[in-house]
Amino acid sequence: MSHRGSLVLLGHNQLTRRMVCHATAAGWHVAVATHDPGTYRDPCDRCEDIRFVVPSEWTFPGLSGALRRACVTRITAVYSTVDQRIPLAIELASALGARAQGRDNSGWQTDKLRQSELLQAEGLPLPRSAPAATREMAVKLADDIGYPVILKPRDMNGSRHVCYCESAADVAVAWDDHAADLVDRKHSLEFMPDLLVQEFLQGPVYSVETLTDGAQTLIFGVTDRVLSPLPHFAELGAAFPADCAPQLAGQMCAMAGQAVTALGVIGPAHTEFVAGESGPVVIEVNGRMPGSPITTMVGDVTGVNLYDATLEILAGGSVPAAVHHDGAGACALEVAPTVKRVRDVRDGVRYVTCHAATVEQAREKLANLGLPLRGTGHPSERTFGEYRR
Repeated sequence: MSHRGSLVLLGHNQLTRRMVCHATAAGWHVAVATHDPGTYRDPCDRCEDIRFVVPSEWTFPGLSGALRRACVTRITAVYSTVDQRIPLAIELASALGARAQGRDNSGWQTDKLRQSELLQAEGLPLPRSAPAATREMAVKLADDIGYPVILKPRDMNGSRHVCYCESAADVAVAWDDHAADLVDRKHSLEFMPDLLVQEFLQGPVYSVETLTDGAQTLIFGVTDRVLSPLPHFAELGAAFPADCAPQLAGQMCAMAGQAVTALGVIGPAHTEFVAGESGPVVIEVNGRMPGSPITTMVGDVTGVNLYDATLEILAGGSVPAAVHHDGAGACALEVAPTVKRVRDVRDGVRYVTCHAATVEQAREKLANLGLPLRGTGHPSERTFGEYRR
């Protein structure tokens, strides 16, 4: 097999592990920069073409030095499956003349305030929001915007500490919960103390999945997302393609294309929307693959393996010419009975994905497994009372 050079992957999640398998199969030498090589247990992760690198610190000097010491050479691409590492991946790629998932390492991928400023400059509709540096400022901003509001960390992902607040007391509790969780020692991450105070938009939540090669953007379609009960916003499941009005779907797809172009994304992106009374509003853009269940579900329906398509772009290739939907898919979070708090476990929590001729049939398959996507009764709901606290 001819090798494409070395691919440096930054990450510690299921997306990283699957990218490792697909990259080695496609002929890459793979170096995984991670805080814990022990998380990679799949058979393909023991391939002789994989090297594990543990930087002394997650900075450009720390990462580049670790790669030199590990004798990782001919680096032609760098990719991060973790939002917080994307600016570092782009910085490393830029210094080496390698490809990455974008050209802008100003931090919009991790700083939601910076991202909103860039999207507003493009004229895209966003919810009213403002940054708060103190609890008192957060309460004042919430009073000014009007309850209910959302408190959202500037630089966390996975709905972590995103909280619905109906009063000043709720804001104070959410602020204190976030302030007590600013260091993730397990993943070697530190977070900003600031929070964004954002208006609460009533309406269904969707995302648009895209793939960009720097010249053109391929729109896969719209995903319908099912979230946990308030006050939290953890994802219980999703369905693709979404059963929404064609005009609404067209608006969101056009906005997603505009957003990823404005932000300079290269590769996959996951743009989230709320469809409010006055039309769709952009909530945020994730400049990486969506979570592995959505990636798998969209691939099953469109026939485009997003891992392989991303690697093709990192090798200098183009997006596929088009996508064609074959049936529909749905996925739901399954939680083992022994699980008490979702954030504390790695085992016992997984997504189940089903493919069928229609979305309703895919949902029915999940329901038959005891994982209904609509209404009450989802076994995960009991775990979200303390989710991310």
